[in-house]
Amino acid sequence: MALIACPECSKEVSSAASACPSCAYPITPQAPAGGASAPVAKKKGMGIVAKILLGCVGLFAIFILYGMSIPENEARAREAFRVCRDMFAKGQVATMYECQQLEARIKNGATK
Repeated sequence: MALIACPECSKEVSSAASACPSCAYPITPQAPAGGASAPVAKKKGMGIVAKILLGCVGLFAIFILYGMSIPENEARAREAFRVCRDMFAKGQVATMYECQQLEARIKNGATK
């Protein structure tokens, strides 16, 4: 931060000032002494929009894959409950609770 002369009124102004305090003339920023401007940093990685989009696509894929297995398990569970209910009616199963537990296990993907 150095003092420079204002191009309009020739008074000393800080190089960090945006305008001359005396005459309000706008001061343009000075280039570094080496003559080269400071390098501009490049962005690395994905942007926030890309991350959100990728997350949505991933969730959609999980729901599709999970949803494909549900109808098969639901049908098997309904059939098992129907058979178990018939067995309960014949006295072969002690309680309907056992049938409900069997249905729940099949819905959750258990095979036995």
